[in-house]
Amino acid sequence: MTSLSDVLHRRGIDVSEAELADATDEGFGWVLTGLDATALPVDEAAVLDAAGLPHEPGAYARSAVASAGAYAALVSTALTVGEAAQLLGVTEGRVRHKIARQDLSALPSGRRRLPRWQFTEQGPLPGLAVVLRALDPQAHPLATLAFMTTAQPELELVGEPVSPERWLRAGGDPAPVAELASGCL
Repeated sequence: MTSLSDVLHRRGIDVSEAELADATDEGFGWVLTGLDATALPVDEAAVLDAAGLPHEPGAYARSAVASAGAYAALVSTALTVGEAAQLLGVTEGRVRHKIARQDLSALPSGRRRLPRWQFTEQGPLPGLAVVLRALDPQAHPLATLAFMTTAQPELELVGEPVSPERWLRAGGDPAPVAELASGCL
């Protein structure tokens, strides 16, 4: 059987099991606030019942586990403020200032971690600040991640739809990404 330490090592993720457990707990906090993980919320079950659609016991719990796991992965692969400062060649105070100005995105926790998707080898994605300011600041970090990494038909490179993250990496104009962001998140 594979251990959690083995998985983290194989993926090159430099966090302890305790840090990953904390991130998972935080993820469950986001997903399950005020909810019973063993069943669908009553109003959601009623909608499915009214439509004649089945809902299996445990489906909500499995979904919650998947979301918490995705959040834990996002947290555990994010950069610390110190790591971001080193990448950008600035002080930690400057990174915190960039977060406050919405030039960079940080996860909503006391640990101030910055999702890795927003960085290139040289620094922030080109045009990132324009996009971040168009996003709903209350959007869940997984919703932002999904938006930034899912191909959008409005963004094409060489005739292929690409994700906002790939569009910006390629030097695309951030304005259409910001417009999409303001309409969906």
